[in-house]
Parts: sequence; structure tokens; C-alpha cells
Amino acid sequence: IDVPKPRPDGVRVPPKGLGAQVGKEIRGEHNWALSEFNSKGTEGEEEIRLVYQMIVAAMKVDSSRVFTYRQPVEGMLKDFGGGITGHNMSHLASEGRREMSRLRDRKQAELLAELIDLLKSWKEPDGSTLFDNTTLVFGSNIQTRHNLTNCPTLVTGGGSHIQLGQNFVAQEKDTPLCNVW
Repeated sequence: IDVPKPRPDGVRVPPKGLGAQVGKEIRGEHNWALSEFNSKGTEGEEEIRLVYQMIVAAMKVDSSRVFTYRQPVEGMLKDFGGGITGHNMSHLASEGRREMSRLRDRKQAELLAELIDLLKSWKEPDGSTLFDNTTLVFGSNIQTRHNLTNCPTLVTGGGSHIQLGQNFVAQEKDTPLCNVW
């Protein structure tokens, strides 16, 4: 897909039909129309992959610059065949729940890596990638049980201006996550 260079004011104006090209690119991988997304009952890993592809497609045409997405944990747990809900799993009362939690964490990390690879694969007109110009935040709203202390959060991408290997640790107790921004 050819995207024109940004105008002098920095705005990228996609050519007519580019959105259809991007949609066709996504549908080609799945062999079904995006309008069938909900009617097919897509959930779990398949849904996450599709939504990540839709986010990257929207970024390619500069349709939006801000995205939020709450992953379907329940659907992912169904994929694993564990017969457990996300809420019950968070209590980690048994080894079975801990194992489901580890499976979910591993799969989420794999899917996040795929998203990062998608962002890195798209070259901008200046030679940079979408990843170079993106701030990607990935985290959880809960640690274990109903504990909100030390929730895992990853901030990456060139737009974050965080250098490779750099990390931040809140020194003060009860420092809110919003202080990262």
C-alpha cells in the first residue's frame, strides 16, 4: 500500500480508496468481511489478532492516533479449555488457576509481540516505522485477587522516548499510574 508523504503541515492525506485497500488486506488473511466480525462469534486469540490488525490498519491511514482495547480474557480462557472465569482465576487459590494465569500471560505476551512486529513492519515515508512513532502501553488493572499494588505495565515504542533497557520504578508508596504521563 502506497501512502503519500505528509504535507508540509505534517498531515498525511491518504489517497482515495486506501481504506478499502487496507480492509482488503485484512480480509484477505481471514477470508471474511469485517462486518461479519461479531456475527461469527469471533473471540479469544482470534479476536485479539483481528483487533490488532484493525488498529494497525487504522494507523496506516492515520484514521486515528489513539486506541484503547480491553482484551477478551474470558474468550482467551475458553480457548485454553480451562472452564474458569477471569475473575476466579485472579484469586490464584489453586495450582490449576495459577497455571491458567501463566497460560494467559504467555499468550498475551505472544500476541503483544505480534502487534509490535506489525508496527515495526510498516515503513513511513521518512524511513521510520509505525513502532518508531508510537507509544504503546500494555498493562493490567489488577495484580492478584483485588490488589491494585504493582500492577504490571509496559510502555514501549519510539514515541514514548524511553531508551532500550530503561525502566521506571515508582519510589513513593501509592504513586498513581497516571504519573507516568
